[in-house]
Amino acid sequence: MWLLLLLTAPFLTIAADLSVEDCFDEAATKYITCKPVHGRPAVCDCIFKDPCYIKMIISKGKISGSNESHYFINQTCQGPTITVQQYGIVVIDFSNEMDEDTSFHFHGMHQRNVPWIDGVGNVTQYPIPGKGRFRSIFRANPQGTHWYHAHMRYQRSKGLFGVLIVHEAQSDICEKLGPFEDQPQRKTLLIVDQDANKKQPGKTVQSFCLPDGSNLPVEFTRFSLLIYGKEPATSLLECTGNETHTQFYVVSGKNYRFRIIDGALGTVFVISIDYHKLYIMATDGYLVKPFETDFLIVHVGETYDFILKAKKDILPGSKYPIRIQSLAVNCKNSSELAGQGFVFLVYTNQSSQMTSPTSENLIVQNDRCSNKSNPCTIMNCPFKIMPRSYSKPGTYMKCYDILSLELLFPTPSVDIPRSADVASEFFFNLEGAKPRASIINGIKFKPPAVPILESKDAANECKYPVNCSDPGRKHCPHTVHLTKFNTATRFVLSVLNQGLVGGQNITHPIHMHGHTYFIAKIQYPEYHQNGTIKERNNDLKASACAPAKWKNGTPGGISVTSTTVRKDTVMVPAGGYVVLHFFQDNPGYWFMHCHVDWHLNDGMAIALVVNPERASTPPNLLNRDTKDFCFSVKTFLSKETQYPKDKRKVY
Repeated sequence: MWLLLLLTAPFLTIAADLSVEDCFDEAATKYITCKPVHGRPAVCDCIFKDPCYIKMIISKGKISGSNESHYFINQTCQGPTITVQQYGIVVIDFSNEMDEDTSFHFHGMHQRNVPWIDGVGNVTQYPIPGKGRFRSIFRANPQGTHWYHAHMRYQRSKGLFGVLIVHEAQSDICEKLGPFEDQPQRKTLLIVDQDANKKQPGKTVQSFCLPDGSNLPVEFTRFSLLIYGKEPATSLLECTGNETHTQFYVVSGKNYRFRIIDGALGTVFVISIDYHKLYIMATDGYLVKPFETDFLIVHVGETYDFILKAKKDILPGSKYPIRIQSLAVNCKNSSELAGQGFVFLVYTNQSSQMTSPTSENLIVQNDRCSNKSNPCTIMNCPFKIMPRSYSKPGTYMKCYDILSLELLFPTPSVDIPRSADVASEFFFNLEGAKPRASIINGIKFKPPAVPILESKDAANECKYPVNCSDPGRKHCPHTVHLTKFNTATRFVLSVLNQGLVGGQNITHPIHMHGHTYFIAKIQYPEYHQNGTIKERNNDLKASACAPAKWKNGTPGGISVTSTTVRKDTVMVPAGGYVVLHFFQDNPGYWFMHCHVDWHLNDGMAIALVVNPERASTPPNLLNRDTKDFCFSVKTFLSKETQYPKDKRKVY
């Protein structure tokens, strides 16, 4: 299907194509109007527009009542929600009105064979300069819940982000999952944390950690969230009447698709709805068989979709808390959460309603997870055991990781990167001998003066495997070269700090651009009876300044089947490791990094050099001082199809 669409796409879109001279011209370019939605970001609906042209103006300023600078897209605190049909073409014309540079990445989009438009400043392109203009084009694939965001410094967490929804091409989803209403403009939560007040050296603050005793990705002094630019309620006492806090409306007896995106600086969230189960149906865009759970953990960069089954015979005005908790707890008392916020599920007579019923009745579940013989389920745990005292004494929870999920549509046999077919194996240990060092195999990633995509010298300067004399001291454009086109490849990601256990290990969410991968294995450390880390995993021999290796040969249990889940962002457990399998089938230069902004900007990243001689090249070079970068849809389509065909389906 994908190859057919690629071959026919030029005939579908060239007729509507514009010349390069028309770029950024309001009169010549038919930009769609992004329509406002009450209490939500505006929606740019590209479902029936192909290609779909959107204009985004990037600016910086102060929010009313605040002295802190904030970034804006089209004068709003969160960018518009983009909705598009799978395989559709979306054209974004950025106008950077700031005095600083920026770049934009469409998180989850594979940008097949066009790595030069992936949007990583100083890696795949020069950033968009202040007062500059830049055209980005992408084909909407894969399907599902995604997002877009700035990829420079800390701009993402301060306003330069938005939701991207790619509607599925499959027509039998409801047949497999049952009927449900999909209202992405109203039932998508992109959760961010406000400035977390990163802990300053020597400052005494409450000591928080994850329930397994591992350190937080970012130590903070306060827990503060934003959803749609507003703070959620911080206490249920605030919500005894009709309030201004974010609410999601449902009708009794109907099913609804909810979408969750963790866009935070470094906060790991736990999502639940009082008196309701969540039925997980997708992660990172890939549909899975429904998995019933009470709680869902989401790390930075991850996306999850779930079905909410509205209860029958519930009176309009019934209002249930949607809890957004930090996974972090007081290190000395795991019943004390670092913080939580509340938005609300409200029953109405019609789900399109966007205002509260005349009267509301708040219904709170205080005794959840108190039954030892029937513990609550919690999906996507970054550890094996949830302490019994999590959130309150006498809590019983059972952890499940993403290996418990199964694809709804099985992967065809020819597209499965099985262990027996693995032609290349690479090891990446996150952090090192020094606490809180943002490094991979002892190396801090430092962007080169010229983007890697445009410089062979930069791509070859710091090639894996790199040895260093002192972990964290070597700063260079760290790259790993994948040279076996279209073969199965294994990455082993680990968090095994040398000489350090427990608190000095950190769970990291690792995102790969240009690809999705199959989760072939997850392995954890050894735990104490109370669920805290006792000793890091022993399968790997990790070096402080070089790639790890298997201690006693490749262990068992590494497997990919037709239903193995696929993702583009995965949590690597503190003290453990994750094994990923994927095909080297998307040529070019792609970034792989921790999605915690502090870690990314401090150097926890590596560039994948994937058979670049097979990739297309930019239509023209974007130099450091280039003010306008533009190309046509016709050019994009011709570049996109310049890759060798193979017998496997391209995702």
